[in-house]
Amino acid sequence: MRKKWLLLLCLLVAAFGGVALWLWSTQRSEPMPSLLLPNSNRVHLVAVTVGTNDKINFGKPTERVLARLPGKLGKRFRANEISAGSPMAPGSHIILWFRYDRPAEKGAFLRASLVQKDGSRYAPVYAFHPRTLPNGVTVGLSGTHLWPRRNRTLTFRIEQGSPTDHQGVPVGELTVANPAFGKYPVWEPEELPATRNFKNASFTLETVSQHQARVRAASDGKPDMGWEVWGHWLRDATGNLMTQPDNQMRAPTRYEASERGVITVPILSYGMPKERAWKLGLQFVRAGHFASNEVFVLRGVPATATASWPPVTWKTNLPVGTVQLSFQLDWDDGSRRPCLITYLPQIGDFAGSKRSSLAFTILEAVDATGRRIPVVDGRKIHIPTGSTTLDITIGVPAHYFVEYTVDANAVFTTDAMVRPSSAPAFMKTPKSVPPEKIRREMNK
Repeated sequence: MRKKWLLLLCLLVAAFGGVALWLWSTQRSEPMPSLLLPNSNRVHLVAVTVGTNDKINFGKPTERVLARLPGKLGKRFRANEISAGSPMAPGSHIILWFRYDRPAEKGAFLRASLVQKDGSRYAPVYAFHPRTLPNGVTVGLSGTHLWPRRNRTLTFRIEQGSPTDHQGVPVGELTVANPAFGKYPVWEPEELPATRNFKNASFTLETVSQHQARVRAASDGKPDMGWEVWGHWLRDATGNLMTQPDNQMRAPTRYEASERGVITVPILSYGMPKERAWKLGLQFVRAGHFASNEVFVLRGVPATATASWPPVTWKTNLPVGTVQLSFQLDWDDGSRRPCLITYLPQIGDFAGSKRSSLAFTILEAVDATGRRIPVVDGRKIHIPTGSTTLDITIGVPAHYFVEYTVDANAVFTTDAMVRPSSAPAFMKTPKSVPPEKIRREMNK
């Protein structure tokens, strides 16, 4: 028994010694690159992360260690922890985290645009306004969900934006090691036309170009105009994913078939890194006619005419699967009226033909008094003032998820790239940040 206690004591001493050594090494590490803003404030690059919902603790080194304790033990040390949240676009994101020397100007924010070797910049960039944490540290972050993951290093053009200056003021460039760098497979495009067959249905991709894809739907071997495309996406072998619409705040657009069963779908590749081939995905839905077992009534759906951010998602389970509605502002309406839209589920599993959420159409909606509420294109309803709950009738049609491997050169779009002017003389590019440096800063 005594030997066991001695062994436990040695393990504890070793653990605390390791933590002390780690804290000592982080304190002695050289500072990360920094940039001087136009107002003489300085920002420091703290970390570069990759994920779907990253968090960083900006507390003292001891707080960062103790915050890892489970449950309530660690919660009290997480007051200065900030999360990147769940960005609007699905999939993984690369995020640059910054720390300000002093609070940022009101309304100002940092924007990090990925710069290519030819000087062009990918446009899909999002940035969060700086936030001051309880310990007084001001933090900002910016990132993207599309970047060349085969590159060892990445260069970002850093700009300071404001509500009055959407172009932004350039403040410098940063070259960092790519946290997602690795070996990835190389896809080869398949010959067109390419057909996918299902029970009593087939879908043929006939042509694809920079601006559109042409597919033909058939049932029992005959053209069928009853099929529609409700969602589509592009993805590559490295993990980049672009859904269209490329965020979760828009009701999905539905593309109908002609009398010959032909569906034309607009294709955008703006921001997708160039590859040999991409996967083009299409969601085919049998719309227009619903059998009795495909109609359901959702009773008591909570709904108030109050704006909410981030949007609130309401979901319920039916015998056929999960139904989700998103409560948010109507971004397609100039008045930004509160509405409920059919939720656009994120793409998670390409191996099969199922998602966590069903494709469905809103057929009818009434409030608690029985008053009918107009339905817009089967996709959304505007919530009347004074409403608390709604009864919503939906139709859940048959649907399939289909992917084709297409030639990326045929789809690649270059005319949407942003080409900046030459960098001002005051911009200084720091040395590349090695990956071990990034990992060390992330673990502080």
